[in-house]
Amino acid sequence: MPDQIKRTETLLIAKKLLREIREKHGITQQDVRRQTGIHIARFENNENDLKLSTLRVLLDHYQLTMSDFFRLLEKRERSFRRKKKKGDPFPLQKN
Repeated sequence: MPDQIKRTETLLIAKKLLREIREKHGITQQDVRRQTGIHIARFENNENDLKLSTLRVLLDHYQLTMSDFFRLLEKRERSFRRKKKKGDPFPLQKN
């Protein structure tokens, strides 16, 4: 698989994971913007890429370590790749 496609998929999975974490905490996009100054909708809607420094602020806000986040991300990537390999046309739409 070309590296660019792999990077794009990883970024999309990370953004979906961040949205799920935010929603699990019962926090709206507006709450995140008000409390951190980060316009999270731009990331969740794939308008902007996510910088590592921004990720750090968000994870601190959600009280999640980088290690825990990347463990979750790795698990999601494995699941995504399995679904994709099985021919699932929308592997990101299911958990």
